[in-house]
Parts: sequence; C-alpha cells; structure tokens
Amino acid sequence: MNGAVNNGSVETSFVTPEIVRITFGHPSSNSLPRALLGELAKSIASASNQPQCRVIVLESAGTGAFCAGASFDELLSIENVADGEKFFSGFADVILALNDAPQVTIARVQGKCAGGGVGLACATDYTLAVDSAAVRLSELAIGIGPFTIGPIVKRRIGPAAFSELALSSEWRDSAWCHRHGLFTEIFPDVASLGGRLHDLSVKFSTYPQRATQQVKRMVGDGFSESLETLLAKRVRAVSELVVTPEAQALIRAAKK
Repeated sequence: MNGAVNNGSVETSFVTPEIVRITFGHPSSNSLPRALLGELAKSIASASNQPQCRVIVLESAGTGAFCAGASFDELLSIENVADGEKFFSGFADVILALNDAPQVTIARVQGKCAGGGVGLACATDYTLAVDSAAVRLSELAIGIGPFTIGPIVKRRIGPAAFSELALSSEWRDSAWCHRHGLFTEIFPDVASLGGRLHDLSVKFSTYPQRATQQVKRMVGDGFSESLETLLAKRVRAVSELVVTPEAQALIRAAKK
C-alpha cells in the first residue's frame, strides 16, 4: 500500500515475503496529522494480517528527525473535546496496531524523536537508533501531557525514567535512552544501523509466529486494565486539556 496523505505519505514494501517495511513521512519533520495516523494504523494492521509476514519494520522518511510527534497545526484546530478525541485516538490506534501485531516489530530511529514519536518507538518490540538520536516529551510545556503515549512509554522504561522524561520536557540523548531501555541498541551511523536491522529482521523472520505472539503478550502482562481501555481514558484526559485557552496559547507560542 502506497499513498500520499495531506502532504504526508505511508508506504508499505516487502523486503521478503516474511519482512514488511512501513515508511511514513511528512514535510514537517515527519510530524503526524490525524489522516497520516489513520493510514499508518491501517498499514500496520494490513501487514499484520499477511499470513507469511513475520517481521514489521517501522521507519520514517529522510535523514532528519524520526518523528516530531503531533501536528501543531491540527492541535491548534481542535475546538472541542470530541475533536480532540478523534485526533488523539489516532496515536492510540497506531500503538494498539503495533501492540496487537503477532509479528516482531522493529523501529528504525535515524534522528530525533519527540512527543508521539517517542510513543511509536516504544510501541515496537525492538528499537534500533543512531547515536545522534535524542528524545523529548514536551507535552507539559504546551499545556497538555503525554497521556496517550504514556502507558506504552512507562511500560518500556519504567515509572522513574518516565517521570523524568515527562516532567523535564528536555531532550535526552541516545545514551540515556539506551540505559533506560527506550533504545534497544544504538549505532554510530545509519549504515551500521541498517546492517544490524537487516540481520535481525532475517533472524526474527525464522521465529514461529505463535511463539512470538505469546512472548509479546507476556511482555504486556501487568497492566491492571487492558491497554485499549487505558488508552481510551488517556485520550479523553488529553482531549479535555488541549482545548483550554492556556494550552492553545502555549501551542501557538511553541509553533512559532
């Protein structure tokens, strides 16, 4: 599936019948408007339903940022809670699609990663990044909070590291990310990352899918409620905040 969406794109390609690559892109540092999130969730779900597929690689276009997170233009266009729920549900849908996929999912992080992009990286099973990659949760600085991606990030790096990341709103380098498990492995450049990505993809493609799925479920054990239910609550919470005058003013200032 290949398609342009609101000046962005999502492309699906088969490296082999067992390995599927999904590439998203947007001119604004690979940020994610609602339409692009919807297309990305559909593409992941479609790949996960391919009988031969064993590995899904998630990557972004270009050599710059991996993902700048939510589209500021769309955040500013949200007028009520219902609109907010439609937008933030897009992130929840992508997280759930990655979480529910029976395949091993790998993120290729070639640059900086902010906000919702951190959630995408954490929603995959294995995250490969370059040394120059850094992450930031800046939501509090714009009057909201990392509610929708919070459950999956917290599961990945633990409560203490998540608290640090969410409250500081500062960039954390690749060493910090690797130390706390956000990045599984880090590499000096894109070429070496690509070589490791190829080798791991081939290796993971030999795993029986049923066993892989059971391991993924085991990793997710411990939630007091289902991820789907928890995400729905968080979507509502952030949607109530994003329409406040304070948040809108902070988002408008940050966009300049």
